[in-house]
Amino acid sequence: MEVTIGKRWGGRKAFLVQNVVELEKEYAQIVSVTPELLIQEWIPGRPDQIVILGGYVGEDADPLAYFTARKLIQSPEDFGTGCIVESVDLPGLLEPTVRLWRALKYRGMAEVEYKRDARTDEYKLIEINTRHWDWHRLGMASGVNVSWAAYCDLAGVSNSQKSPPILPAKWIAEDATLVYLLRSVYHRGIRLRSLQKDFSGRRMYGIFAWSDPLPFIYNLFGVFLPGIFRQVWSKLRAE
Repeated sequence: MEVTIGKRWGGRKAFLVQNVVELEKEYAQIVSVTPELLIQEWIPGRPDQIVILGGYVGEDADPLAYFTARKLIQSPEDFGTGCIVESVDLPGLLEPTVRLWRALKYRGMAEVEYKRDARTDEYKLIEINTRHWDWHRLGMASGVNVSWAAYCDLAGVSNSQKSPPILPAKWIAEDATLVYLLRSVYHRGIRLRSLQKDFSGRRMYGIFAWSDPLPFIYNLFGVFLPGIFRQVWSKLRAE
């Protein structure tokens, strides 16, 4: 079971329990923060089994612009954030996703995540994020601009895009990927051949851009490196 909680307790996004006894033990520690939990079945499998349909939903749950993708690297691997995400053509995700939107009478931005269950060969729903998400610009590699679709819908402007053929491209979160690499080196779990494949092909980045490098420089020296230093210093002091 996956129990999703806020970041206010232990900094954990979620935790895995094997039985009711473990669940009760974890709950006893977090109940002082919040009594509300979301409990989900844990689907085994690597992060590359997590797939997504992201887009903008108009009136009558009609997808005005959408694209599909899958995670290649996630950190931490169990309940982490996507480090490298690849746009891929997954037509089988559209029908169940539209059914979900219609059942909810949904309209707006949506990122719907599934994980493939190898035991049944089914895609099982993880969550739906009802907002812009960090790598939504990956769709632009195939001409899908979900922000423009949202503007057109709200402003009553014609929007000609729908879902053109999805061209393979990759979105890379520089900071999260660096943390993943550092952890992999530390735990000796790095796979060079696999990493080379994950980084190959057309790429875009979450922060870096040649046309405007200042956000990347600020994040590197003002946020990322000081954060790494604080974590290392805390670990050394604890030892």
